[in-house]
Amino acid sequence: MERAAVLQSIPVKRREKILHQKMYHYSVIHS
Repeated sequence: MERAAVLQSIPVKRREKILHQKMYHYSVIHS
């Protein structure tokens, strides 16, 4: 159970990182 939760949390963090990068690029382009 714990191992499955860890495996699921990894893509979420990666997705958040990608989302932050997109927001950063968007803010740079529109600044």
